[in-house]
Amino acid sequence: MGSRESKLRKAVDHAVVVFIEGFVVGLAVLIAAIGVMMIILSVVINANNPLLVLAKWIFLPVGLVATPLGVFEYLRFTHQRKTMTPDAMLQLAIVLFILFIVLLSLYFLLPLLPAILHVTGNSTGVVGSG
Repeated sequence: MGSRESKLRKAVDHAVVVFIEGFVVGLAVLIAAIGVMMIILSVVINANNPLLVLAKWIFLPVGLVATPLGVFEYLRFTHQRKTMTPDAMLQLAIVLFILFIVLLSLYFLLPLLPAILHVTGNSTGVVGSG
């Protein structure tokens, strides 16, 4: 009976490790992709609003850091994954997930700041009026 349970435990442990490996690789690629999108968005934003200018100047450095960071983590993890313990993989997955959430929220919320704060470039204070 103990043999069957140990085989099942090993199979479950292996499945969890494979899931965490895929999760880490996917997050690293997504972080690099968001970095590239931030760089593109910082070039494309036509900013006449001070908050969009701020978003533009935040996106460029964040994108320039996030892109190589995602690529580096992907390459480092694929190179070291055989020697990493499952605990170290889980810690890396948690850190990358937090970084991914921060980058994603920056990517979507910064361009919306003027609309959220109802700040316009005109003197009327009404959104969308000349």
